[in-house]
Formats: sequence, C-alpha cells, structure tokens
Amino acid sequence: ALQETHMRDIGQLEEKGAGYTYMWSGCNEGEENYYGVALCVRSELVKNGTVSEPNCYSDRIMSITINQQKSKAVLVNCYAPTLSTNSETLDAFYEQLRKVIEEIPRSYDLILAGDLNARVGSEFEKWRGTIGPHAIGQINGSGQRLLELAVQYNLRINNTFFQLKNRYKTTWKHPRSKTWHTIDYIITRKSNKSR
Repeated sequence: ALQETHMRDIGQLEEKGAGYTYMWSGCNEGEENYYGVALCVRSELVKNGTVSEPNCYSDRIMSITINQQKSKAVLVNCYAPTLSTNSETLDAFYEQLRKVIEEIPRSYDLILAGDLNARVGSEFEKWRGTIGPHAIGQINGSGQRLLELAVQYNLRINNTFFQLKNRYKTTWKHPRSKTWHTIDYIITRKSNKSR
C-alpha cells in the first residue's frame, strides 16, 4: 500500500519483467495533485483473478478484493488528511471511509492499511481490544477519530499488538520536535478469519 503517489486519474500499469502491476487512484484532471494512493500487486494474481480490479473512491482511498481459497478479503489503502487540515475535509474523509467499510460484506476479511496521519496513543486499558499493550505515544485528535471508527466497526489496530523496540514501531519523524510517531497502520476486523 503506497500513499502520496501524486498520480493523476485512475490506472493500472504492469511492470514488464518484474512481475508486478501498479494500480493507482489519483486526483482528477485539473485538481491540485498532492495525494494519491496505489497498490503494487504480483501480476499473476491479477491475471488469474485472485486479486480484483481496483475500486477507486478518491485520491485518498482505494481497495482491491483478494479471492482466497476459502474466504475473501478486501484490502483498503488510505491516506488520511493531516490534523492541521480543516475539519470539513477530515469529516469528509472519515465519512467516505465509513461508507467503504460498510460496503464490504461482513463475511469478508477486512484489511485497512495506510498513512492514517493519526496517533492513537497508549491508553491500552481504555481502548482494550482495539489497541494492544504495545502502542506508544500520546493520542491526538485524528487518533481519537480513528479509535472511534475502530470501535464502531469492531476493528483492531494490529501494529499495537506486537512487542518491538520503539524504533521499529514508529513511521514518521515530526519535522520540528524531531519526535518519532506511529501514523501508518494495519487495521483488521477483530473477527478476520485469516489473522
């Protein structure tokens, strides 16, 4: 799952000789090109139908369906607005993400991956089952939104369930404070069959 690709429109390109297909969802022609999401998938999985054509919702959200032998999974790639973005833009992103999640049949596994620009903090007891005991840092406003979404849809933020050194948990360094934070997540339904 890739974010900030800066690609326009939607598309798909097979990397000849490398065995990968690059699928993207970007801005419309004439819009400012700041964002963009993409997935890089083995070409044979696209050709044999294991991986579906992408569903492109915006330059911040796209998904593919993975047809496994005994189950199906939907991988949603997303790139959330930063906390400094106006509240209308944040609200619109989370509303669109809710709609995407609600479209996915409950019998399918759900994998939500990407740069959520959120810090979920380490209040394990307060968010038991949604975050694990290995979460780090302080929660911020976007983290609160993400945790509320996770509770609403019975999701777990998997990064927080693994005991690792902090340097392996963090994904972004704040440019002014030089503090490292986790803002990229892998999130699944608590009921996923292929956990």
